[in-house]
Order: sequence, then structure tokens, then C-alpha cells
Amino acid sequence: MVVLVLVSTVTGFGLYTSGLKYLSASSASITATMEPVIATGFAFVVLGEVIEPVQMAGGVLVILSVLILAVKKDAPTNPVSTD
Repeated sequence: MVVLVLVSTVTGFGLYTSGLKYLSASSASITATMEPVIATGFAFVVLGEVIEPVQMAGGVLVILSVLILAVKKDAPTNPVSTD
């Protein structure tokens, strides 16, 4: 059991950190923010876990935050003219 836990942790962390070199800092932080939401969805679908209303509300808040950040990131900026 210990070997299974250690291998899963080391493999997951290794893949995550090796993938970070392909992302910008903002994309990496958004990806890390979504991790608990994805894990909860996975537990619900695959393992049949029960999701409480407060957990759903928290997941919705995280997803909304990520969407707001994504929209702000893609929004054009208006440079200040020095004319």
C-alpha cells in the first residue's frame, strides 16, 4: 500500500512539475486552482462520492473565478497615450 501511495504521488507530482515548463505563470496558477474541482468531479463520477451543497457552491465559485481571470487575461488593454 505504501508503494502504491508513493508511486502515485511521485508520478503525479513529477508530471505536474514537468508540465509547468510549457505554461506561463498565470496559466499554471489557474491550472492549480482547478485541481480540487476536477478531483471532486472525478470522485463523484468514478467513485460515486456524494457531493454536499457547500462543496458544489465552492466548486462554482472556483470555476467562476477562473472564468473571470481568463476573460480579464484575454481582454485588450488600452495603453495610455503620451501625446
